Amino acid sequence: MAKPVRNASSAQILNPARTFFATTKTSMGRALFQSERNATLLIDVLRSYVAAGKFQLHDFVIMPDHLHLLLTVTGDTTNE
Repeated sequence: MAKPVRNASSAQILNPARTFFATTKTSMGRALFQSERNATLLIDVLRSYVAAGKFQLHDFVIMPDHLHLLLTVTGDTTNE
Protein backbone atom coordinates (compact mmCIF):
# COMPACT_ATOMS: atom_id res chain seq x y z
CA MET A 1 0.00 0.00 0.00
CA ALA A 2 1.34 3.42 -0.95
CA LYS A 3 1.98 6.06 1.68
CA PRO A 4 -0.41 9.03 1.49
CA VAL A 5 1.00 12.36 0.35
CA ARG A 6 1.52 14.80 3.21
CA ASN A 7 0.53 18.43 2.65
CA ALA A 8 3.02 19.96 5.03
CA SER A 9 6.19 21.92 4.43
CA SER A 10 9.30 21.10 6.43
CA ALA A 11 8.83 24.34 8.40
CA GLN A 12 5.36 23.21 9.50
CA ILE A 13 6.66 19.80 10.49
CA LEU A 14 9.14 21.43 12.86
CA ASN A 15 6.52 23.78 14.31
CA PRO A 16 5.98 22.80 17.97
CA ALA A 17 2.26 23.69 17.89
CA ARG A 18 0.04 20.76 16.94
CA THR A 19 -3.68 20.74 16.14
CA PHE A 20 -5.73 17.65 16.94
CA PHE A 21 -9.26 16.45 16.38
CA ALA A 22 -10.01 14.28 19.39
CA THR A 23 -12.98 12.10 20.21
CA THR A 24 -13.52 10.41 23.53
CA LYS A 25 -16.29 8.22 24.84
CA THR A 26 -17.58 7.80 28.37
CA SER A 27 -16.94 4.57 30.25
CA MET A 28 -19.28 1.84 29.04
CA GLY A 29 -21.05 4.38 26.82
CA ARG A 30 -23.00 5.84 29.72
CA ALA A 31 -24.92 9.03 28.90
CA LEU A 32 -23.06 11.13 31.48
CA PHE A 33 -23.32 14.36 29.50
CA GLN A 34 -27.09 14.05 29.03
CA SER A 35 -27.31 15.81 32.39
CA GLU A 36 -26.99 19.58 31.88
CA ARG A 37 -25.07 19.79 35.15
CA ASN A 38 -22.39 17.34 33.94
CA ALA A 39 -22.15 18.96 30.50
CA THR A 40 -21.81 22.41 32.07
CA LEU A 41 -19.09 21.13 34.41
CA LEU A 42 -17.16 19.78 31.43
CA ILE A 43 -17.50 23.11 29.61
CA ASP A 44 -16.27 24.96 32.70
CA VAL A 45 -13.22 22.67 32.90
CA LEU A 46 -12.46 23.22 29.21
CA ARG A 47 -12.74 26.98 29.69
CA SER A 48 -10.43 26.91 32.70
CA TYR A 49 -7.77 25.03 30.72
CA VAL A 50 -8.05 27.53 27.87
CA ALA A 51 -7.79 30.43 30.34
CA ALA A 52 -4.71 28.80 31.90
CA GLY A 53 -3.11 28.56 28.45
CA LYS A 54 -3.00 24.75 28.41
CA PHE A 55 -4.37 24.66 24.86
CA GLN A 56 -6.36 26.64 22.31
CA LEU A 57 -9.85 25.25 21.80
CA HIS A 58 -11.17 25.89 18.31
CA ASP A 59 -14.48 24.08 18.65
CA PHE A 60 -16.14 21.24 20.51
CA VAL A 61 -19.32 19.18 20.54
CA ILE A 62 -20.67 17.44 23.60
CA MET A 63 -22.97 14.47 23.03
CA PRO A 64 -24.67 12.42 25.76
CA ASP A 65 -21.99 9.69 25.76
CA HIS A 66 -19.00 11.25 23.99
CA LEU A 67 -17.35 14.50 22.92
CA HIS A 68 -15.37 15.88 20.00
CA LEU A 69 -12.65 18.52 20.38
CA LEU A 70 -10.61 20.51 17.89
CA LEU A 71 -7.67 21.91 19.81
CA THR A 72 -4.12 23.14 19.39
CA VAL A 73 -1.36 22.46 21.89
CA THR A 74 1.98 24.27 21.93
CA GLY A 75 5.40 22.72 22.04
CA ASP A 76 5.77 23.45 25.76
CA THR A 77 2.68 21.40 26.69
CA THR A 78 3.46 18.50 29.00
CA ASN A 79 1.48 15.60 30.44
CA GLU A 80 1.03 17.43 33.74
